[in-house]
Amino acid sequence: MNSLMIEAINAVGNLNEEMIDQCEEGSDMSWIMLTAVITGDMVLIKFLEQTIWFSEEDEREYIDDGKDEIYEPLEQYLRREINKQVAYISKIKL
Repeated sequence: MNSLMIEAINAVGNLNEEMIDQCEEGSDMSWIMLTAVITGDMVLIKFLEQTIWFSEEDEREYIDDGKDEIYEPLEQYLRREINKQVAYISKIKL
């Protein structure tokens, strides 16, 4: 397992735990959980059945710290994408 896979698994676990903590006690909110799909060297992360990150098309921002160019933390990127999805869904009025 490479470092990107480990980062993905940790980010998904942390964010899922945070979402569960915000839900009403006793409610089944498993349908909103992030899922990570790992196939070979590829990692795919989904939220509400929509792909929000794919390792082969990594859209995270680069951070130039003066000596290295690195990607922003995956958890930070996923948090931003989840919030975009939630904001979009919250516009639905029935």
